[in-house]
Amino acid sequence: MRIVIAGSGRLGVSVMEPLLHSNHTIVGTLQNGNHYTPLQRRAQIVRSHIFTTEDTPLSLAADYRIPTLWLTDQNEDERDQLRALKPDLLISCGFSVIFNESLLAIPKIGCINVHSSLLPKHRGPSPFAHVILQGDTESGSTFHITEAKIDTGPIVAQRSYAIGDRDTSMTIYYKACDTARDMVLDVVDQIDDTGLVSTPQEETLATYDPRITKEFAKINWNRSAQELDRLIRASIAYYPAWFTHHGRVVRVTQTHIQPGDPAAAPGTVLSITPRPVIATSNGSLSLETAYVTNPLAAKWPTTLTRLKLGSRLL
Repeated sequence: MRIVIAGSGRLGVSVMEPLLHSNHTIVGTLQNGNHYTPLQRRAQIVRSHIFTTEDTPLSLAADYRIPTLWLTDQNEDERDQLRALKPDLLISCGFSVIFNESLLAIPKIGCINVHSSLLPKHRGPSPFAHVILQGDTESGSTFHITEAKIDTGPIVAQRSYAIGDRDTSMTIYYKACDTARDMVLDVVDQIDDTGLVSTPQEETLATYDPRITKEFAKINWNRSAQELDRLIRASIAYYPAWFTHHGRVVRVTQTHIQPGDPAAAPGTVLSITPRPVIATSNGSLSLETAYVTNPLAAKWPTTLTRLKLGSRLL
């Protein structure tokens, strides 16, 4: 089949690489052009070769001399460029653009998306975080037909993997990429043989999760130690969880849940060495890895931090 890949990051590479070494042909790649001028787009290709140690869809396209089309508003000119590639199938993977109906109608067989959750649960842009926030014990990768909505199309294939109690959004992202890599050739070969055979999503089970923002990742010590530990592990791949101390932002990326002091108010510093231990509404958190970035990147706390036993973080 003639395939166009609309992808970014490690997930895009994980889908693209197996197809490059198959009997299928990648005839083009799509990139989001909304944030780049034509000159900046060329610079992105150069940067993907010189300043990154891992492959990207852009660098792979350049290496294999595959055309890259930059989408802005999916106008007729952009759709004509896609038509000229005569694609049988379009696969999106980690692509931050919702395709319109006119573009979705171009590939001969259709369009599929790779979403990193067990749809219909955890639709939206941040599934790696929300499976942790909600205490899920498994997640997975779903190949589904692409619609002009977010992650709603019928399911073509799905595979699950376990979530460990110390997994982070980053480790789950890696699991999702590995799972998609393992699935993609079987999925594409099946589509080539039988067409797009799919099963509708069960809408009564559908959930949509919001994007992880800086404010979302703010640590509130009035929450329980378990909730905050999940927040910290969930936020790593997006915006690391944080709090402020004497006007400086302290980011936290690793914690350990400990018993709390029922008499201590949330935010109370229960211990300073070897690691700060902070009281929460239920239990306490040992801050195993915390750091500041302003004015210089440094572990927190330092000898100059003025962290006092019994003081409160707000």
